[in-house]
This record gives sequence, C-alpha cells and structure tokens, in this order.
Amino acid sequence: MIKKLGMLILMLPFIWAPYHFKQRAAAQRDLAASVLLHIKTKQVTKLGGFEIQYYAYYSCSGTYISPTTILTAAHCVAHLDDKIWARGPYNVLGYPVHIIAWDKKADLMLLDAPFHHEYTKIGTVPNRGDYVMNIGSPEEFEFVESEGKVGMTDYQIPSLKFSSEYLVTTAMANPGSSGGGAFNEKGELIGVNTMIIGVFGWSGITLAVNTPSINLFLGQALRLYKHYGGN
Repeated sequence: MIKKLGMLILMLPFIWAPYHFKQRAAAQRDLAASVLLHIKTKQVTKLGGFEIQYYAYYSCSGTYISPTTILTAAHCVAHLDDKIWARGPYNVLGYPVHIIAWDKKADLMLLDAPFHHEYTKIGTVPNRGDYVMNIGSPEEFEFVESEGKVGMTDYQIPSLKFSSEYLVTTAMANPGSSGGGAFNEKGELIGVNTMIIGVFGWSGITLAVNTPSINLFLGQALRLYKHYGGN
C-alpha cells in the first residue's frame, strides 16, 4: 500500500504538468487577443447660463473575436461619435478603431480594427462550477488576469433596461475591466464582463454577458456590417 502511494506521489507532477502548461498556453492566447481601449468623449456642462464643452478620457477592455473585430461592452462609450483607440499587451502605440454595431440593451458593442490581430474563438455556455479567467485593465493596471468559478449561467437582471443573459462568476473585475473577456480553460471566450457587484465599486461578483446573448447580438451586427461593405 505504501509503495503504491509512493508511486502515485511520484506520478502526480507528470499528471499535473501537461494540464498546467496547456492551460497557461490558452491563457497566453487569450492575453494576446485582449485589448485596452482608450476613449475620448465630449462632455457639456452648464455654468452660469453658459455651456462649457470639454473632453473626458477613460478606458475599457475588449477582446478580438476575429482578425479585425473587437467585442466589448456598449456602456464603454457615451456617444456613437466618441473617439476610440485600441492597444494590445504587446503594442507600444494605440490605433484608431470604429464602431460597427452598438446595442445598449444587450450592453454589447462591436469595433472594426484597421489590421489583423490575434483573436480567440467564442465557446459554449459553461457549467456551474467550471473554471473561468477574466482579463481586463482596471484603472492603471493593464491586462490583469483573475481566476474564479462560474455560478449561474443564465441570470437575467430584473429591469427593462437590459436584454442579455449573464454568467455570474467569482473571477474579479474592477472599474476599467468593462468589456473584457471571460475565458474557459480551453481559452475560448464565454462572456463579456459588464457589471460588478461588490463594496465601494470593487468586485465581489462579476456579471458577464453569456454566449447565447453574444451570438444573438453578433448575428444582427455582422449582417449590418456586411450590408455596409465590411469583410
């Protein structure tokens, strides 16, 4: 019995190592497909009967789902004419991207990029308890990975403002991570992080738009894109 137990202990690294390296390889692909979005939006405020216009700058996250297409959250922009630049983890400079489709109720947005980039595939709905990894850029911290487990897979917010279904996960996401991807252990995109439930704006629970809602949005968005001359 002791001899068998010793053999099992010796074999554990050989069992664990291939799984670990496969998972890290998937994480590296997901990181390469992730982007930081810098957004410039016009703001108007009234002061003493005068309107003062100025520009505000903030950031969100996103994921390439095709060589030239980025998926992110609709609430990342205030106006459809906001200026957006994208930058990957291995890019020094950003580049302009343009809105293809924007659905406020689904809280999803599709962006067109000027050249080819690493991308990830969209997966299927996970099971409760499955592994999930979020990648986002909260505040000044760029391309942060956080791991957790999937809870509910089809949560609906009791409000007419939102039409999507959500994954509920314990993987952290914080301000600036909106629009970033939630990935399974195969490296497939299984959600778009759009909301957090926590204390003082910092995450305890993360809500991510699930893949059925993503696919429904993409079916409409890509038809519109091709109609207007997209690839």
